[in-house]
Amino acid sequence: MGKKGIIGLAIGGVICLAVLIVMSVTMFPSTNNAPVTGQNDLVDNTVAVDTPVADEQAEGGDTLTPGVESDVTIDADAEASPESAVTEAPDAGVAEGEPTQAPDAEKDDKKNESDDKTTSDDKKNDSGKNNNSNKNNNKNNNKNNADKSNNNKPQNNNQNNNNKDDSNNTKNPSQNNVNTNTNTNTGTNTSTPVPSNGDNPGTHKDPVKSEYKTTIDGLTVTSKDAECTVSGNKLTISKAGTYTLSGKLSNGQIIVEAAKTEQVVLVLQSASLSCSNSAPIYVKSADAVTIHLAAGTRNTVTDGAAYSFTTALKEPDAAIFSSEDLNFEGTGSLTVTGKYLDGIASKNDIDIKQGTISVIANDDGIRGKDGIEISGGSVSVVTQLSHALKTTELASTGKGMLTISGGTVKLDAVGDGIHTTNQIKITGGDTYIDAKNEGLDSDMSFVMTGGKLVIDGTKSVNHMIFDCPKGASVNGGTFFAVGNSTLTKPLSTSSTQKTLYFKAGVEQETDTTVTIQNSSGKQMFEHKATRKYQCVLYSSPELKADTYTIFRDKVELGTTVVK
Repeated sequence: MGKKGIIGLAIGGVICLAVLIVMSVTMFPSTNNAPVTGQNDLVDNTVAVDTPVADEQAEGGDTLTPGVESDVTIDADAEASPESAVTEAPDAGVAEGEPTQAPDAEKDDKKNESDDKTTSDDKKNDSGKNNNSNKNNNKNNNKNNADKSNNNKPQNNNQNNNNKDDSNNTKNPSQNNVNTNTNTNTGTNTSTPVPSNGDNPGTHKDPVKSEYKTTIDGLTVTSKDAECTVSGNKLTISKAGTYTLSGKLSNGQIIVEAAKTEQVVLVLQSASLSCSNSAPIYVKSADAVTIHLAAGTRNTVTDGAAYSFTTALKEPDAAIFSSEDLNFEGTGSLTVTGKYLDGIASKNDIDIKQGTISVIANDDGIRGKDGIEISGGSVSVVTQLSHALKTTELASTGKGMLTISGGTVKLDAVGDGIHTTNQIKITGGDTYIDAKNEGLDSDMSFVMTGGKLVIDGTKSVNHMIFDCPKGASVNGGTFFAVGNSTLTKPLSTSSTQKTLYFKAGVEQETDTTVTIQNSSGKQMFEHKATRKYQCVLYSSPELKADTYTIFRDKVELGTTVVK
């Protein structure tokens, strides 16, 4: 073959090669537009859309920022070779209408571009590409905005297969929809907030300290402070605190034996306590003991007629006996029956502030060695042998006083109504005394500055309405008394309030009504006597210098002059 022949063959080969190149471009488009399946590395190399731009495009289809790629991949070969872009090649798997997509993308409104991107045929043929694109968008959204990543999570399970790094961001948690995402790539915690205190049982305040509960017989003793000890039929409290007693103790004893500096509160809540041979409540030691009567409850304390003693002191000797200060409070009721001797007794002070307290005693009703004070509540005392209220400490010690400043006090005594070693002082409240012996018997004096005091005294020639060697002065309040005229004296002249003294010619019968009227016929006071009487004593702020008439059942007994 000559030189021309060789050149011809070369030219022919070049032409054939060119034809093959053209045919390959026409029949086989760029693989950038072909569906991609199972190529994870290609997915990872795709440039993701920046989060702010993706948000703008999704919300309003705004124009993409120049230089930032969108989730629509533009075929580079189609831009370089327009001829191949317009050549139909249905056998290559390119969807109808796709050849015009690339050149017209920059001319169309972005909203229309979004519609072209989601053409149904594109979704059929380019599902792999769209899945990869959506995954990349969500991956970047999760990295830049944790809250938006939750809203844009795809539901396609292929995401977890295509990107293991995003598996924590895209996994579905529980049905409660609580996000437990711990992705350290985000700066915002997207977990569901823990409910505040009160909503979440796991964050409530510390629980209340458990109660100690002790039972003896049918009685239950509860306390948040300390436990009790039981030995036989005796329950002992040895530490400070509040102890609630409820139920029935048929034959036993509550003993308080605490340190001298500790205070104990016994709450009686429908409690019935009895002991056949000693005090049902026995306070051996403490700083002070308070008996609180729970509101709306009835409580009883009863002892036996014979006690068994283990010491020469012969203590206790009352149904409620205390070696220390004893206080009563609460609005409940308490009935104390002292069959042996006294009803309530303390070797120190007794202070009654509240409660409805009824005492029935064989000897003294309420005995406080160092003193008794009643400032409220309702107190009723009935005695069989001795005094209703009594103190015993010598006046020289400055103790032994009795004070009534409030409440209602009713005393019915075979002995004295009030018997003290020191002064009797009444500043308030309503006090009614029915006494076989003296109504008031003080080794010192009696002073009244307020309240009301009514006494039905004895008819015995050996007793009187009041026996107070240091004087009986009424400087305020209302005082009325009837009784024996043999030893009864007028109230002290040192009284700053006017006083009336009247002596009838003969003894008057019991259960008759005594009335006092002034000269104008105004009734000053009226009372039904419970004992025989012959003498009348009266004082009040309304009493003035005048002539007063005394009546018995509306029958005039006589007159007296107040100066």
